[in-house]
Amino acid sequence: VQFGYAEWGAPSSYYCTSRAEACAVALEKINETTPFYFATTEGTQLRGVPCTRACSISIPGISGRVLYYQVLFRNGSGAVVATGEPAVFVVP
Repeated sequence: VQFGYAEWGAPSSYYCTSRAEACAVALEKINETTPFYFATTEGTQLRGVPCTRACSISIPGISGRVLYYQVLFRNGSGAVVATGEPAVFVVP
């Protein structure tokens, strides 16, 4: 899942910090040590979550912010084979 906030750039850029690079996660539970990766420079660290029928990915959202995100579907080699619709979530 790539995610970000509008205050760092266009919602479709998925920037979660001032660094102009999309943020991404691929874990069912948030890793406190490394809560996300920068999609371009650290993308090889993303392992993905196998989803036969359904799965859950945790996004380290910041309370009180509007979070923009999009699910990326990858094959076994890590190549993106489909993308979900862009979505918006207000983090409680």
